[in-house]
Amino acid sequence: MSTDRMSYSLIKMRISDAQRSGDVTSRHYGTARHQMSNIVKRTLMGLQLATYAILYPIWFHNMPYKHGTVFAVGYAPIYFDTSASFAEAKKNLKQNLCLAKYCEVAGERAFLRVGTLTAYMGGNITLKYDTACMTNYYVLDSAITADMVLVLGSDKRVDDWQNCILQIGDFWHNSIELDNFITDVVAVPLYYYESSSWQEGEKLARVKLATQLYTKIKALQKVHNDIIECVSVESTSVKLMNTQILGRYKDESKGICYLLVGLHVNTK
Repeated sequence: MSTDRMSYSLIKMRISDAQRSGDVTSRHYGTARHQMSNIVKRTLMGLQLATYAILYPIWFHNMPYKHGTVFAVGYAPIYFDTSASFAEAKKNLKQNLCLAKYCEVAGERAFLRVGTLTAYMGGNITLKYDTACMTNYYVLDSAITADMVLVLGSDKRVDDWQNCILQIGDFWHNSIELDNFITDVVAVPLYYYESSSWQEGEKLARVKLATQLYTKIKALQKVHNDIIECVSVESTSVKLMNTQILGRYKDESKGICYLLVGLHVNTK
């Protein structure tokens, strides 16, 4: 029996004795209630820490990376039948592996800039990828969080994937540089179904990376009373291969999910 459990039983007996004797205001009764309160607080704190510790697996925050191999995560909500959740997560894993392997990003967006303010006017950027390109894939690990089922997988068999976990740092706070990588960070709202946020982020991350690699800008500008007004149209057309989500972070207080996407470049 743990120390806290023994203390809890003894204190409960002391409170009962004090209540039977009618001395509900006694020093012993007050002390016993205070001690019990401390035990409850320690127990709740322990439960909170334990819950936080198993909230996400390490590979969700810091993904494994191995040159020549594509890693991805599949997401699904938690259903009453968890087998259905795992089936959906595996299906999404295959889609994200195909997205990481090869995708085409093309389209244009319009912006209005007045002074230091920028407003998005509209646009249409398409993301195309072939969901049939991945005939074989490997499930490496899985996890159940408070709101999702997660499945980690790769396009090749990797027995030592746990030794390939990247050490990224706080990419959502500070800009980081990874050797031989072109990276970008995308932020998406935290939806009611958290899995939808990460699924949307997977696609938006590729779009943002594509616009970083190639963007053609057409702009019309005028100056009125020393204020610069500019309407611009930004277009892109890029074919991406072997892009990978390298890191993820959820800011619960702000309701934002961050994803770090990377494209490995050969410097030789």
